[in-house]
Amino acid sequence: MKAKKIRRRYLVFKIIGPSLTKEKTEKILKETLFKLYGLKGVLEASPTLIYFDPSRQGGIISCTHNTVTYVRAALSWAPPIASLQNTMFYTVKVTGTIKKAKKILSSLQQVVTLNKV
Repeated sequence: MKAKKIRRRYLVFKIIGPSLTKEKTEKILKETLFKLYGLKGVLEASPTLIYFDPSRQGGIISCTHNTVTYVRAALSWAPPIASLQNTMFYTVKVTGTIKKAKKILSSLQQVVTLNKV
């Protein structure tokens, strides 16, 4: 009997607020997923931050097709759980291919940061 292929989904997300790095974003996502769903939820979802664009403050997260709702919930609950002030994560679109996800991410506006003097 053939093993079933794991179907992946790609979530395009955007961050509104202070700029974050790829490492910090991935850490926040996994910690939030762990606090909401435990180790089983993290292992089922197997979230991976595939791509992060610091200029757009957006990225692409890969997860299994059954756990898209887990990852979306973790994204929306990330700022309060990680104690981030004035920050919001939101899902722009869920796609089935990386190519389409990158196209959507590239169409997002770049974030303009102003230096405070």
